[in-house]
Amino acid sequence: MQYSPAPRRRTIPRLVPETLRFAAVVIGVWFASHLTPVQRSAAVANDAMFQPVPIAVIDPGTRVTDESEQVSWNRQILVASPKINSGDTDSVSGSIRDAATKCALTIMARVDQSDSHGRYELQQIGVGYSVEGPAGRIIISSDTASELEVPLGFIARQVLKTNERQFAEVSLIAQSPALAMFDAPSVMLRNGQHRKYLTRHLVYLDPVSGEGAMVTWLLVPPTDEEHPMAIINQPMRVTKWSTNESRKIHVDANEFNFLGVPGELAFALEDLPPGIDIAWTKRAARLAGNKVFTKTELRELADALREAMATK
Repeated sequence: MQYSPAPRRRTIPRLVPETLRFAAVVIGVWFASHLTPVQRSAAVANDAMFQPVPIAVIDPGTRVTDESEQVSWNRQILVASPKINSGDTDSVSGSIRDAATKCALTIMARVDQSDSHGRYELQQIGVGYSVEGPAGRIIISSDTASELEVPLGFIARQVLKTNERQFAEVSLIAQSPALAMFDAPSVMLRNGQHRKYLTRHLVYLDPVSGEGAMVTWLLVPPTDEEHPMAIINQPMRVTKWSTNESRKIHVDANEFNFLGVPGELAFALEDLPPGIDIAWTKRAARLAGNKVFTKTELRELADALREAMATK
């Protein structure tokens, strides 16, 4: 895909100065100085390659809003609650609508304040599905919902089971004490069509404050092993931690079978998570679609993202 810069725009102007200043500092300084590979490649001793691994799945029963240092998963990054919003909404039966919007995709982090200087470290990143339960929002699974006192009907349980199987396709690309990068398959609405993409998530932590943010962008799924993936010609998005998203869903009636059961392209996300749009620079775009990263390449991407944010 030929890269051409996308127009710059602010989606939430009142957050721009604080969010971008924080993002630029963390990306430019802490990414470069805290990078360690998930797994070392013996073939490249002087510039270790990050080896993709499956992302962690958050334990059922985890409370999403508990930021105590005594619990394993103690930082909410994003809770994305689906909402049928546009398209052929009349094609969705009440039971399918309830099932499709019952559970919220949830991204969390495990953060420790463990070094001698009292700085924070990003220990792990994980995904799961959560609902509001008697004790607040908690992570559930299709096998544990009943014992966690979260009633799910048959259709909702099957939808959740299908979504859980998709976690196997979510790959952790890199992790260090200050960042984690992972790819997740997604169906997005673009130019009126439902299309398959990869959403790349780059989660980062400020080791001094313990706060963080996430950068997301869309990639065309790979067609071969040789070339990088193409980025979609739209800005990257910066989202602060603890964001609660009403994830708007577009419906395509042509992707339902004759029984009214939705296929894999029936529902599409209208947009990336809410936040601040940052236009791509050529330098950042050149590295953003890599399938794997060496430490040097990841440092260069971090610096390129810092530059892009600094020009906002």
